[in-house]
Amino acid sequence: MTKEELLALEKELTFEKFKPEYGLLIGEELLKWMKDNYKFKTGFRIRFNGLTLFQVLMPLKNEEYWLNWKEKMVLDSGHCSYYSYLNGDSPKGEVEEGYVIIPGGFPILVNGEVKGTICFSGLKAEDDHQVIVDALMKLKKQGSFR
Repeated sequence: MTKEELLALEKELTFEKFKPEYGLLIGEELLKWMKDNYKFKTGFRIRFNGLTLFQVLMPLKNEEYWLNWKEKMVLDSGHCSYYSYLNGDSPKGEVEEGYVIIPGGFPILVNGEVKGTICFSGLKAEDDHQVIVDALMKLKKQGSFR
C-alpha cells in the first residue's frame, strides 16, 4: 500500500461517533478471525478514550510489547502505524529499548480525531494491518456501526 492509500483508508474508516459496544463488535470479529485461521500465537487490543475495551493475549506468544509499540506510534502520529512505517516517522518522548515502527496499529478516528487504537500482532506486519482493516470493512458493510 502507498501512504496515500493508507490515508484514504483511514478517512473511509472514520467514525461519526464511536460507541463502546463497537469495541466489542470489532474484538469479536478479530477473535473469530483468530479461531477460523488457527492463529493462537497472535494478540490484539482495542482501546478507546484511555480504556481497554477488548484484549486477547495468548500464552503461546506474548504480543504485549508489540501491541504497546504499535499503540504508541498511532497515538504519537495520529495515523496507522503502517503509514508511519512508510513515512519514516520517529517516536516521540521516551521509548522502550527495541522500539520499532511496524504496521499493525490502526487509529479509531472520530470526526478526524484519534480517540483510540486497534492493534494486532503476531503475523507478518503487513498482515497484522490487513486483519484489522478487513474486520472494520466487514463490520462497516454489514451496517454494524450505527
